[in-house]
Amino acid sequence: MQWPADRPLDQILAEMAEIGFLGIEGARDYFGQSAQLRVLLADAGMEMTAGTYAANWFDKEWRPRELEGLRHSAEFYAGVGADYVVIGSLGSPQRFLTAGHPRSSLTEGLSDYQWEFFAETISMAGEICLDEFQLQLVFLNRAGSFVESREEIDRFVSLTDPQTVSLAADTGQLFYGGVDPTEFFERNVERIRYVHLKDVDPDIYEQNIADGGSYRDFVRMEGFTEVGSGAVDFEAVIEILKGGGYDGWLVIEQDYTSRDPAVAAGASLEHVNSLLGV
Repeated sequence: MQWPADRPLDQILAEMAEIGFLGIEGARDYFGQSAQLRVLLADAGMEMTAGTYAANWFDKEWRPRELEGLRHSAEFYAGVGADYVVIGSLGSPQRFLTAGHPRSSLTEGLSDYQWEFFAETISMAGEICLDEFQLQLVFLNRAGSFVESREEIDRFVSLTDPQTVSLAADTGQLFYGGVDPTEFFERNVERIRYVHLKDVDPDIYEQNIADGGSYRDFVRMEGFTEVGSGAVDFEAVIEILKGGGYDGWLVIEQDYTSRDPAVAAGASLEHVNSLLGV
């Protein structure tokens, strides 16, 4: 959930705690200020669910810089109590324009060589996180990136080491990328270690695709809606996770809302709690 950029983090954390949230993801604005962030989290009774880091992982010349950046981020997040680092692949401008559209309209993806190098680099990143910082690397599928469609996500899963690279499954990103979230969770529940619960307004989705809109257009139109008010079958997703013994975080996420973020987040949390029987 995105709170206004000018709202202080201590106020955001207090609002989240009052609603009933237990943790927050990211807080990259405090990078390099781990002591201050630890105090803010402790005062609010909140945890850092995970750190975040995104890069282009498929170019040989970029690898040293990407892994060095990862080390800095992992050190920071380990220092504020995170157990996971959510890793993503930076989006492509052209893929943002065609994300969610029929597969035939997607711009060309990675070459076989790039895929092999990409998977090797991510596996190395997973080893760094685990061996040096005791953090679990979880990879996030993202519309607009080169790991968006079912074929691309399946290829990523098949090429990476399950011992060091797990999945951060995002229900809304899956839906937007043309992947059935329920089916995806059924097939990959043993690999999923971190979950973003994000819902999709089906009418806005269909209209945006029909109009040839981009992923960013969809976000601005509030296509990602409160959890429980859209098309994703969260009851089925949570039952799959329960059956698979999942014991990680369920992170409620909504990229943009014109409503008061506390109100929108509260509605989402209420729905999730009802499914969990809380």
